[in-house]
Order: sequence, then C-alpha cells, then structure tokens
Amino acid sequence: NYFSFIPKQGTLALFIASISLSITLSVLIFNLIEKPINRFGHRLANKILPPRN
Repeated sequence: NYFSFIPKQGTLALFIASISLSITLSVLIFNLIEKPINRFGHRLANKILPPRN
C-alpha cells in the first residue's frame, strides 16, 4: 500500500515542476523576444507616424 502511494506523489511533483518550468520559460521568452519586438515596432511606428502630442 505504501509503494502504491509513491508514484502518485512523484507524478504530482513532476506535474507541478513541468507547469512551473513552462511558466518560467514563457516569461523568459516574453522578456527576450516580445519586449524588443515591441520596442522596435514602437520606434518604427514613430518614424513612419510621428507621435501626436
């Protein structure tokens, strides 16, 4: 009975670890890719359409 309990705990830990890893990766990817693209697009838009104040 004790040994049947261990795999459930292991899969739960793996599940939580994979979720936290995917969240961390998505945040990293957002910071590395999305922000520079947004900044570049903002600069490009300012060159094409000057910002109205």
